[in-house]
Amino acid sequence: MLYKQLTLEEHLAAQYPPLLRERYPEQASRDYEAERAQITATMLPGDTLSLWKRAEGWYEVGGIALVREGAVIHAWVIWAWPREIVRSHRVPLIRFLPP
Repeated sequence: MLYKQLTLEEHLAAQYPPLLRERYPEQASRDYEAERAQITATMLPGDTLSLWKRAEGWYEVGGIALVREGAVIHAWVIWAWPREIVRSHRVPLIRFLPP
């Protein structure tokens, strides 16, 4: 579900806050520029970015979506919740089953 439109600058500012950029300047700058390049390479004039999330049962995933003419063209997963609950119950995020 799309729930908030935002600019690329707003997204990057949230992902790379000043404290992170101050403490880890080289890595944060490198990752910031790589993420900016990846997103801008996908965008065309008139495209917008929106936050999205999907919740099912006890978990939620979300991120940003590239919207073109009202349709989602690409979605990036930024967060998955609740990692702490999954870890505390020792339930694997992905279970590999034997063939």
